[in-house]
Amino acid sequence: MSRHREIEKIKNRFIMKYRYLIINKIGTNIILLLTAFFTMSAVLLNAGCGKKAPPLPPLKYMLNAPSHLNYTLSGNMVTLQWVYVTEKDGYTGCRGFKVFRAERDLSKNGCKGCPLKFHEVGSVAPSRFNYTAKLKKGFQYYYKIRAYSGDNDLSPNSNTIEFRFQ
Repeated sequence: MSRHREIEKIKNRFIMKYRYLIINKIGTNIILLLTAFFTMSAVLLNAGCGKKAPPLPPLKYMLNAPSHLNYTLSGNMVTLQWVYVTEKDGYTGCRGFKVFRAERDLSKNGCKGCPLKFHEVGSVAPSRFNYTAKLKKGFQYYYKIRAYSGDNDLSPNSNTIEFRFQ
């Protein structure tokens, strides 16, 4: 029995020693895991500026709208003139102007208050601030101008002019 008791003691010492090492090893791993978790959490949570808001589109210069659109009639021709002020900081993204027209036939009782359907009828270089077009009698015409950039982005509309040609 003494031999059996001796083996039991050695076995218990072995278990206690390695249990301590296994628990220590697991504890160390848990501590390392928790440290890594909290470090990554702190990094990810502090990555922003603090104030959260909806995402913004990339910054882009907006083209200014042409202004002071007016017209001159001469025979069956109309000449449009407008003013264009370049963007802030000398940005010259304007690559030209697109001319849009809508028309209503005066001989038909059209829908007053219905939205107008504007169609692009021409474009001019950025150094020109006028456009000439031929007119047909019996129509009410509406014109507006928009600047465009190299990316084909359009500015807001200019003021809309309207006149009858009879």
